[in-house]
Amino acid sequence: MRVFPVIDGFGRVLLVVEGKAGASGLAPGIALAPPPPLPSDGRPHLLIEASRPLGDGGLPVICPGSEGAGLDGVPAVEPPDFGPGDAITNALRDFACRFVYRDATNPTTSCLLNELGLEGLGNPDAAPTVQFCSEYIGAGQSVPFGDTRFTVRLRDTDGTVGPPAQIIVRRAP
Repeated sequence: MRVFPVIDGFGRVLLVVEGKAGASGLAPGIALAPPPPLPSDGRPHLLIEASRPLGDGGLPVICPGSEGAGLDGVPAVEPPDFGPGDAITNALRDFACRFVYRDATNPTTSCLLNELGLEGLGNPDAAPTVQFCSEYIGAGQSVPFGDTRFTVRLRDTDGTVGPPAQIIVRRAP
């Protein structure tokens, strides 16, 4: 799994997560928020947390298309914690619902551009099968100045959680 960040002048970050089947051999799941239905524990297949709050760090889960979307924030989870509990589940759901799924086996649907300016994968040599793109990070979810660590894990279609990947995004004042 690889994570690729791009940050604009307003502190909005585009995160791209690419992955493929792990040790279980099963494909990564693609549920981010209903629909498609989430696994029975209510958690998305893309598990992502930030070490610092995005925007106001608001606690209610407000997904794109909901009232107040784009003005709220995503709470921090520090240190990274993927354990049980409603607070962790809500933070995971709040962040994951801001992503969209792309079929990485079809590079024409990618949310990244390659060196030729064409749609492509961040790491084509790794042969990812899924790509998740944070298309719904609005001004209300900007990354604070300084360093923010993002920790990501993917779940396969059976719910098995893969190893974490981390990246630090630095926003200069």
